[in-house]
Amino acid sequence: MDMSEDSLSVLNINIAITENTLDNLDRYFDLDSFVVLSAQSLVGEIQRTLVADDRIFILDNVPKIACFDMRGDLVYEINRQGGGPDEFGTLVDFGLDEEAGILWLYDSLKRRLSAYDMKTGHYQYSISASYIAPVRIAVNKGSFFFHTPDHYNYATRPEMHYSLFYSVTGKRIDGRYFPHDEIAEYMFGYNPFYYNEGRILYIQNFDNMVYRLSAGGEIVPLYNISLPDPLPLELVKEKPNPMKLVKSQYSWLLSECYVCDNVLNFAFSKGGYYYWGLYDLKENRIIHVGKDQMETEFLIDMAFDGIYKECFFSVISSQVIVWKKEKFPDLIPDKLHSLSEEDNPVVVFYKV
Repeated sequence: MDMSEDSLSVLNINIAITENTLDNLDRYFDLDSFVVLSAQSLVGEIQRTLVADDRIFILDNVPKIACFDMRGDLVYEINRQGGGPDEFGTLVDFGLDEEAGILWLYDSLKRRLSAYDMKTGHYQYSISASYIAPVRIAVNKGSFFFHTPDHYNYATRPEMHYSLFYSVTGKRIDGRYFPHDEIAEYMFGYNPFYYNEGRILYIQNFDNMVYRLSAGGEIVPLYNISLPDPLPLELVKEKPNPMKLVKSQYSWLLSECYVCDNVLNFAFSKGGYYYWGLYDLKENRIIHVGKDQMETEFLIDMAFDGIYKECFFSVISSQVIVWKKEKFPDLIPDKLHSLSEEDNPVVVFYKV
């Protein structure tokens, strides 16, 4: 647990872009292991990856969920789209209740939460969620959080004009947080929930505050991350063309917040580039904030994608590995040299 949570006070973090710090990351990270995902299930564009109970769960844009073991072998797929009770319409998001051994899917077309056995992928039962229409969900010890950045479906119901809802059972609303305003409703399709081994971190649209969500519905602010050249909120109120924001020199869209062994991982957008940040919470100093990881002798090309067993993990496409192999042949482990660009991704684990 990091120091800021021990004191339950907000840690203010001022970010500046660094130079050439990727070359020194071996001081912080050691390659622990990697998993080559088999071609038994071809993975599309990844929407979310969770690792739990020695299984790798991937939601892609097919949509389907593919579950692999730590050897990379396919354990099962949840890939039945249709009108039946054990089939889904539009698969938006999923979460894991490890204590109960349940994988929860949210089906936005049928407006329901469906429970599947985590180990086998067998359908168990469904809960109607017709009272809400979230764009993302998170599961914490059997309780649910729903991210609803707009109220298009509830224009005349002010009690639904909130960005975050909490439900103890999934059958009703038990908590409401962050009332909608004109900034919140100018939304982008990113995932605001970040699983950190037993806890969930949450970031609102266009916000730099990172909150911890608890199974009891408690919302605790943890980190206030001040980005370089922050996006003026007055500009957001004008609802500009999204590409204008993407190409601007402003920093915004804070995401990918994971904490492992007092190292905070995060990402943001600036000047049309994706920036990766690492911050040492114990020493209160920047480790790295920069772009163009592809051009460095470090295996990952983006920010870390999650945490498992006190390791950061990253899902790396086979195309990136092939490119890195040609550019930095000594960087790639021998077992990955035979990969082609058509192969499935590799999940790489780094120890802090």
